Amino acid sequence: MKSIKGKIAGALCALLLVSGLGVGFTSASSSATTTNTTFYACLSSKGKLSKVATVAPTCVKTATLISWNSVGPQGPAGTSGPQGATGATGATGPAGATGATGATGPAGPTGAKGDVGPAGPAGEGLTHTSGYYLVAADGGVFAFGDAHFYGSEAGSPLTSPVVSIVVAPGDVGYWLVSADGHVQPFGGVSGYGELASQQLNAPIVSGAVG
Repeated sequence: MKSIKGKIAGALCALLLVSGLGVGFTSASSSATTTNTTFYACLSSKGKLSKVATVAPTCVKTATLISWNSVGPQGPAGTSGPQGATGATGATGPAGATGATGATGPAGPTGAKGDVGPAGPAGEGLTHTSGYYLVAADGGVFAFGDAHFYGSEAGSPLTSPVVSIVVAPGDVGYWLVSADGHVQPFGGVSGYGELASQQLNAPIVSGAVG
């Protein structure tokens, strides 16, 4: 029995050294075997192996069927190698698609009311047959001579100062004109339109009868 074990060990060593099928005979640079394969062979009485295969062969009567595994116990982990150089930066990827427009935010609070601008220069008094009118920026109308007083905007809330008074022919009334284009009729005259609701590039400074 002892001589048979010696022959088996010697034959396996010789086979592993030549074929590299056993454990521990791979080079340091090769990767570890991950599949445990069982090998079979016939060992003659003279210690020679034959019919090496991964399935059990049929041996002659004077030979012994032997087997061994290809994967041995795991060895200790090797030391870590030095860190490799940083690779080159890859190309910039394409820009992503534009995202959807977000919802409109709530309206902000109304700002404080601005200061009232300075009053414009007083309009020139218009001559009458034997009288005339003076108009103040706050809408006050002052009639002199035989000019008739038909009312004024004094004491009324104004959005813009009054800049002119336009007297109708025949002394039947007049219009007060504000800097923002508002026209207020008095007496027997009618309103024919105004610019108070429009955005003006410059303030109105006067008016005239057409």
